[in-house]
Amino acid sequence: MAPMLLDPAIPEPVQKYLLKEPPICSDPLVVPSAKASQRNKELWWLHGHPHSKRYANPELVSLSALVHHDSSIYRGQKAFLFPASPETSTKYESMTWDKFDSVTETIALAYAYQLQDQLKEANQTRNQPTVGLLGAGKNIEYFCTQIALQKLGVRVLLLAESNAVNALHFLLDSCDVLAVIVDSKNKRVDTGGIKKIELLESLPQSSALESEEVNAVKFQDFGDIWERHTFVIHSSGTTGMPKPIIHTNRSMMLIARMYRLFQEFNIENWFLLFPL
Repeated sequence: MAPMLLDPAIPEPVQKYLLKEPPICSDPLVVPSAKASQRNKELWWLHGHPHSKRYANPELVSLSALVHHDSSIYRGQKAFLFPASPETSTKYESMTWDKFDSVTETIALAYAYQLQDQLKEANQTRNQPTVGLLGAGKNIEYFCTQIALQKLGVRVLLLAESNAVNALHFLLDSCDVLAVIVDSKNKRVDTGGIKKIELLESLPQSSALESEEVNAVKFQDFGDIWERHTFVIHSSGTTGMPKPIIHTNRSMMLIARMYRLFQEFNIENWFLLFPL
């Protein structure tokens, strides 16, 4: 397999500036060993100082921005392998970074058409809308839907199938969910009257113009995007009702970077390890 391309090396003046940033790691000595390969050292500096709070590129403030960035930097390179069907004997297909970006744009636009009233009202009030996502979460379509909803700027409540109906209703109510996207297995789940949208369970054909269309209808970029909510996960509910746990763009983007701090990983793109 051909090696992935690295981002351009950080100019020396920028490196000196970044090095002046106060360390925020509990152990500032967590850096590559002097004996580490040059490749490993370069990966640690990819996107800025190893312990910086933000990415060096000021446009990289969300997962959707990172996906779009990857589609350009790693154009034509394989991003994901996935089974073509649930059958055990199925063949595996691959998706490049640019294909992943365009497919998620198409999916985002498909959901935007079904959420246009909610998105319009959210932009008028500047209150970020919340959309639930209920499914098995075991296929590429579910993963693409997660990123597609990020491209719409909505807060995504990831719902476990194991929730009892009363726990599900509690989460939907406490998170002020406006609609729930459900896969075929869960399409009959009682959502307490909240609008249900069917999960796209086959990857659509994409169009180059859809990025502009998504940008026109999404929840717009009010305030500091770095601190905007992204995903809401929840506790198991063993001591009561499940409790919502909020992730921001900041937390998700730092998760996408943190694997470089483990020296046993030598990878070209941390997003490959983004947890589903």
